[in-house]
Amino acid sequence: MPSQQLSTGENAGITAKFENMELQEDVDPAQHSPLYPSLVRIGYVPDLELHQARVQSSRRRLQASGGVGTLPKGWPQALHGPLVWSGLELQTSNEWVCSFSELDIKEIRSGLEYCKGLKLDLSQVKKETFPLPRLGKVLQDLSLKLHSGRGFFIVRGLDPRDFTREENVILYLGISSYIAEQRGRQSHDGSLITHITDAVLSNTPRQARPSLYSNVAQPYHNDITPDILALYCLNSAISGGKSCISSSWTVYNELAATRPDILRTLSENNWNTSGGYTFLKNHALLYNNSEGRPILNFSRRTLTSNDNFPRTRGSHLYEPLIEAQAEAIDAIHFTAVKHGLEINLLPGDMCFINNLALMHGRNAFEDSDESKRYFLRLWLRDPENAWEIPEGLRKVHDLVFEPQPDIEDHWDIDPYAVPGHQLQPSTNCG
Repeated sequence: MPSQQLSTGENAGITAKFENMELQEDVDPAQHSPLYPSLVRIGYVPDLELHQARVQSSRRRLQASGGVGTLPKGWPQALHGPLVWSGLELQTSNEWVCSFSELDIKEIRSGLEYCKGLKLDLSQVKKETFPLPRLGKVLQDLSLKLHSGRGFFIVRGLDPRDFTREENVILYLGISSYIAEQRGRQSHDGSLITHITDAVLSNTPRQARPSLYSNVAQPYHNDITPDILALYCLNSAISGGKSCISSSWTVYNELAATRPDILRTLSENNWNTSGGYTFLKNHALLYNNSEGRPILNFSRRTLTSNDNFPRTRGSHLYEPLIEAQAEAIDAIHFTAVKHGLEINLLPGDMCFINNLALMHGRNAFEDSDESKRYFLRLWLRDPENAWEIPEGLRKVHDLVFEPQPDIEDHWDIDPYAVPGHQLQPSTNCG
């Protein structure tokens, strides 16, 4: 989706049919009908024409009311450092890829055999039980790049076909433990690992599945408050399916310079989120933590309507977005597209992303019998290097990472081994 939306963005003549349409007052909701192309529509799939129409109408409104205003008090005028980047700067480089040598792979195999010999529960796979005496230091140094570098990297060189499913999970946990050892639960029932694929063997029809269990594109988003998102590619699609990442800090800088009113809208405590771990009322999507690091945390799926989560006028759970909010989440997406980087993850790649500083998405894809896209996902936290979590995110963050007496954490390493698997409710992604 991100690349497709970017190419659409080059179209300069799309505004004529919307030029006489006015933005609704902010007290009015943005409707969610997929049938009529108007300014009172907002949906899961970002629509560039509607966004540009909103921008035009908003510009006239802002001119009449005195301009775009200023940033919230105490917020940085601009962010600096390696987390501020654009995909155009990185697309010709592969310095963010760490390729395993033959010696590295030999050490990983040795660590795997040692760990298997201990016959541990998967939750006990950690640095002490998966020894990597030389490679471990390299991986720990890479962890610093997530928190104080550009915010992502890939380790490459394994062949998942050389291992069983259980072995792939064990080595994934072993390698990732050197980067961030604390793991978060990813569902209401305590699952600690998620299988991202077009789940054709499940009992749930494709049109009723969340996007991570289908082959549709995913707009830019953050996952639900994990510090680090980890993805292990077991197999890639026959076509499409590229992963997309974009710096939230770069998006912040562009909006701070051009539309600070949008950042104010994102920082206001009047957003209501449906789905995810819990229904969140009157919260923000953008926070400025005590360390002076703005943190964006939003999922479009939990903010816009779809058949499973309708947002209608008068609903006590799914209140419609107002027009300023609709413009804001589209502005995030299309600014992220402008500065995004597409990555073709190969089988064996493990990608680690600072979820508090970067957004990610995915292009649509098609599978074949021989090549079916399949990723394993972990949510991670490195307590030693972790950023301070803003108060507004702590409730959900604790649900992910802190012990919950009513939830039994577990590992489902091969949910599709038996056809007819019923998909479990997922937390927000997309």
